Amino acid sequence: MAIVGVTWILWGYSLSFAPGLPFIGGLHWLGLNGVGLETQGYLPHLPYEDALKAADSKYADLTSYAGTIPHQAYMIYQAMFAIITPALISGAIAGVGTWIILKVIDATVGLRVKEEAELQGLDINEHGEEGYNSEFGDRPT
Repeated sequence: MAIVGVTWILWGYSLSFAPGLPFIGGLHWLGLNGVGLETQGYLPHLPYEDALKAADSKYADLTSYAGTIPHQAYMIYQAMFAIITPALISGAIAGVGTWIILKVIDATVGLRVKEEAELQGLDINEHGEEGYNSEFGDRPT
């Protein structure tokens, strides 16, 4: 997860959110260069905005991702999701992998004891002796 945090700072934020190509951002904010405390105007005017404005008069210029949130705060907020995602994925992979391994073991060898052994008590069944004093009541035999 630390690697994700470092890569987010170095190039991840820029490639995710900087103006660039339609599916990937540019390198304008590489190493968080130019990411400061400004709340407006950190996104440059893009050519397609003119076409959007011509098609819909309600369209306003895109000047920031959030009008009152500082650019650095927005970057850190998005970093939170970038960092937690690998943790969730690795946890899911570990959980599913464990479940598959246990199912394979259960299908081949079995994970539970027989019902008679469970009722009798595993100490008696496996070792031939009681694990606790019998003064608290009789055990089925």
